[in-house]
Amino acid sequence: MAGAMGITLMAVVQFRRAPFHQLDLADHFGGRRFASLDLLSEFSDRLQASGFSANMARSQLGIFIRQEASLLAMNDVFLLGAFVFVMLAAFVWLARSTITPTKPIEKLRDAEAEEMMEQG
Repeated sequence: MAGAMGITLMAVVQFRRAPFHQLDLADHFGGRRFASLDLLSEFSDRLQASGFSANMARSQLGIFIRQEASLLAMNDVFLLGAFVFVMLAAFVWLARSTITPTKPIEKLRDAEAEEMMEQG
């Protein structure tokens, strides 16, 4: 059950983070953050120069940004999974043992004492 919930949580994180990264990439490359850095228009101009129409170039840019946003969202999913794994490992590391350790020497002495009592 926990595995199914973990997989669902990972899918939700990827579904929610992909639009965030898509918007972030569009802002970064579209010149909205830095006016001097407008890489999308440069890339669009290059695509149009190679024979793409304006609509096809915009479509290709959108596809590229969606793919990269999906990869970044998957990175977030794996980062969350790594964080959960480390927290669970720390939880197991700090957990107390339920088994009380027995000393084999004391067991051997008790067994020898019982043998001596039975012989004598």
